[in-house]
Amino acid sequence: MKRVLHIEHRPDVAEWVRAVLEAEGVEVSSVESGEAGIQQLCNADFSLVILSIEAPMKPGDRIIEWIAANRPRLVSRILAVADTELRSGVSAVLEALEIPLLFAPFTSGELVLRVNVMLAGRPAVASCRGSIRRRHALAS
Repeated sequence: MKRVLHIEHRPDVAEWVRAVLEAEGVEVSSVESGEAGIQQLCNADFSLVILSIEAPMKPGDRIIEWIAANRPRLVSRILAVADTELRSGVSAVLEALEIPLLFAPFTSGELVLRVNVMLAGRPAVASCRGSIRRRHALAS
């Protein structure tokens, strides 16, 4: 079974993501902070990390940098999620590591599609309409 770590500070969003993905046969572990997410990553293996960039206690870019340094094989298995435009530091980290970004609101179908593509090992950046690189290209 595929295991997903979801780092999300809003319990209602975490529960919705869990319900959507578990209906697809994906096991989801949810934590409310970046620190708790790092603890989970130290103690268990995950196929994918869904990261709310606004997670409290540790900014999203710091969590990504930790993953890059300590669990580098997971870098290509991070799906970043945001509600608003990003700080330039976060944008730079996501772009440098080619981490796809999905802006809320999004549908359950969009979430399932992105997760399935990433779990299948296909290139996530090409498939996510919300990737930093493609979003900037559209804004130009």
